[in-house]
Amino acid sequence: MNKTSTPTYLIYNSLQPYHGSSARLLLMVAHMKSSHQEVIWKQAGPSFFRAWLDVVCWAWSESFDVFFTQKFNPLTLAGLMVAKLRGKRTIVDWDDWDTGLQRNWMFTIVMSICETIGPHVPDVISSHSTTIKKKVPTKTTFRWISQSIESPSPHSSGNHIHSLLKTLHEQNKGVIAYVCTFTSGGSAELPSIIQAWARESCRNHLVIFGDGPLKHTHQDLIDSLGLAHMIHLAGWVDRSQLAHTLRLFDAGLIWMADTPANRARVSLKTLHYFQAGIPVFGQAVGETLHQYGAWITPTSLADLACMSADQFKSRHIRFDQPNLLNQMEKDLQTLIHEEEKIFSMEKDGKYL
Repeated sequence: MNKTSTPTYLIYNSLQPYHGSSARLLLMVAHMKSSHQEVIWKQAGPSFFRAWLDVVCWAWSESFDVFFTQKFNPLTLAGLMVAKLRGKRTIVDWDDWDTGLQRNWMFTIVMSICETIGPHVPDVISSHSTTIKKKVPTKTTFRWISQSIESPSPHSSGNHIHSLLKTLHEQNKGVIAYVCTFTSGGSAELPSIIQAWARESCRNHLVIFGDGPLKHTHQDLIDSLGLAHMIHLAGWVDRSQLAHTLRLFDAGLIWMADTPANRARVSLKTLHYFQAGIPVFGQAVGETLHQYGAWITPTSLADLACMSADQFKSRHIRFDQPNLLNQMEKDLQTLIHEEEKIFSMEKDGKYL
């Protein structure tokens, strides 16, 4: 039994590290540790069946007071159910409507079931989306935790992208960044972007950052369209170095199809572009448009492929609210203080 004055959190990440949701959860952990919270971090492995057994065992055998995870899926629901069976507090950070991000009909059905049943399970649901907030049952406590990104490293260590950029800038064309994960949801708009580039004769260079299981699929598409000299898959860049690298670009691209899933989420790439201080062009919808649209220049893919460096500069809407990039820490502290009060009352036998 925990004899300290603060609860111990078992924080479970059901996704692989390249996902944006993993970055959000890891940033929460960093803030919690910096405020001296007791944290047990558990990471799912790549095998579903092993991951399912792991989370059930961890939720049953680990010594913790609060089970904290992100999303509703078969792995997180298993952990939540076991933690509830043990009488533990449960928190879920719901950052995406994942049902709408699936490309496989079977996964769509599974996620629909999880995101219908799941919200009734935890004690607390947090999110950065008013759209998702509307899906939270009235009996479940909701807490707002803003979308944020980690502060960049104080110094640039340089990476393999820098030499590529030097070569591209020498060709007197614009160089545009696109940050994504090569997953069914994270790269959903990428085929449209690549095909738009193929239709234009005055193409700028497009450098795509990210990793994931669909990376080779998109490289094959680029090669089949003869665009390997204009669209470059740059791979993974450490998030602490991403801002230093993005500062070397003429612009950052955001392109969101107007779908229910996209309307429910806040695009993490947009915050990375803002942090780097580069112009942001493209199409935003829903929560991203509502929260950050004032600093995004609406642009078609055709125009973006052909714009000059001077045009990027002249149409740049400068992001002037840097505090918005770090709001998560304050929001999370509110949640932590509430959990500490409940934990203290439980120890004194006053919480029912």
